[in-house]
This record gives sequence, C-alpha cells and structure tokens, in this order.
Amino acid sequence: MSKILTKNSYIQKSKSWRVGQSGFSIVEALFGLILTMVGFSAIFRLQGAQMNASLSARDMSAASNLAEYAVTELSKESYAWNTPLRVGGRLGQPPAVWHSLTEFAVDQNAQAHLRDSEQGTALNRQRFCIHYWFNDLGGLYEGLLNARVRVVWPRNPQNQRLIDTVCGEENVGNFVDDPSTWLSLTVPFVLRRHP
Repeated sequence: MSKILTKNSYIQKSKSWRVGQSGFSIVEALFGLILTMVGFSAIFRLQGAQMNASLSARDMSAASNLAEYAVTELSKESYAWNTPLRVGGRLGQPPAVWHSLTEFAVDQNAQAHLRDSEQGTALNRQRFCIHYWFNDLGGLYEGLLNARVRVVWPRNPQNQRLIDTVCGEENVGNFVDDPSTWLSLTVPFVLRRHP
C-alpha cells in the first residue's frame, strides 16, 4: 500500500534529514576560505608595516646617538679654544658652511668600515654621514658659537654608493635634502670659548 505523504509528514522527514546532515557545502567552504585569505593578507600587511617602522626607529636611534657623539667631539675640541681666534682642528674651519665630521660613511658605532667582509663584498647595513656647521655669535654673546650637527643617511640602505656622494669634506656640498632620497636629523647646540 502506497503511503501518501501529507504536508506534515514531509516536513518531519526533511527536518530529520537536516539534523543528521554533517559537513559544509562547497559554497560555504569557498566563502570561509576567502574570509581566511583576506584576514591573513591584512595580518601580513600589518607585519610588513611594523617591520618598516621598527627599522626606521632603529635608524633614527642610531642617528641620534651619532649626533650626540658629534656634539661631544666638538665640545671636547672647544676646550682648546681659549683665544678670540679659532685655530686648528674642526673649529678652525671657515664658519657658516657645512663641514664633514667624518671622511667616510660610518655605521651606528661611528666606525668607518670600508670592507665589511673578508671577500670584500659589502654587507647591507645602514651607513651615516655626520656634518657640522657653526657660526660666531657677536656682541653680548662674544665667545659663543651657534652650532649644528646633521646626521644623514639614505632612505634605501641597499644603495651603498649613494652615501659616499655626501661624505667627506669635498662632498658635503653635494647634499640636497630631498626626502624621497635622504633621511636626516639635525641637532642645534652652542659651543663656548674656554678662557
């Protein structure tokens, strides 16, 4: 005898089939996969931005330490300045123009490394140039020098030849503060004559 399905018996059978169903349809699996990929790509982009920010902070910290080193070196030299005329050393240079504190590009420890490895290939480390500037103050401020230290480094540390174009006394005038190429930190300070 054939059973005629009524509306209620059909609904009960379809409910019992749904309750026992396990797994996902292909559409649900693809949708979940797409959501996961979007989430992971956002995490990877955030990770890359965090790494760039960390490298930038490291370079800025190194530049700050190098500027402090340069101020200390110039301050030490100012102890020998005891006459109205500045002679010798770095303070004997012409005023109101930029000069180079180091002949070669230096690392974060203010050490010039011309060859970074035994094979002569350069390791890709950030290099810095240290420049200084001073000008005599007159009148009431006689015996004081308005001074600045500028630490310069390339935005791209892979380009080792670029930093050599602005290091050394003969190249310091080549520096053009272009933010797309260079990063720099300038620290003002005052030097005084020690009678």
